[in-house]
Amino acid sequence: MNFIPSPLPPSEIIVAARDADARVRSAAAYRCTGTNDEVAIAAAIAEAGVNGKVVLPKGNYTLNDEITLPSDITITGGGTLTQGTPLKNVFVLGAGTNNVIIDGLIIVANSGYGFTTSCGIYMGGTAESRITGITISNCDISNFAGAGIYCRGGQNIVISGNRFHDAASVP
Repeated sequence: MNFIPSPLPPSEIIVAARDADARVRSAAAYRCTGTNDEVAIAAAIAEAGVNGKVVLPKGNYTLNDEITLPSDITITGGGTLTQGTPLKNVFVLGAGTNNVIIDGLIIVANSGYGFTTSCGIYMGGTAESRITGITISNCDISNFAGAGIYCRGGQNIVISGNRFHDAASVP
């Protein structure tokens, strides 16, 4: 008999904020410290792999660098990601990035720094290498001097149910 292996289900990786509920922290694969939390989030994204899911439950995540998202990933949860200095953007999707879902997050710029080009989510595709199949939904995006969401070179981008406030521009 020949057996055809079934594909493995996509991974779901939980990343807990420093101030998350104790039960969430104990169940999490990654536990943030409140400083440079982008390192734990990036590690979870790498571990989740293709079609994986990273869950950022309620709590405060402090970022001091951008998080570059690969293709075929879902980032979800109720967590608050706060941009620290000298960061420009929170999430970056580069040329050729496809099939990304960002849902239910609170994305905030640390308002005291006045970055003139900062974005909550920056998507930078090109004519030769478009960004496609991106869904950004149910997020609260605030305090960015640039744009809540910026998209160049994108197609099939869905932005729905988001709330933008205290930003220089919105989509």
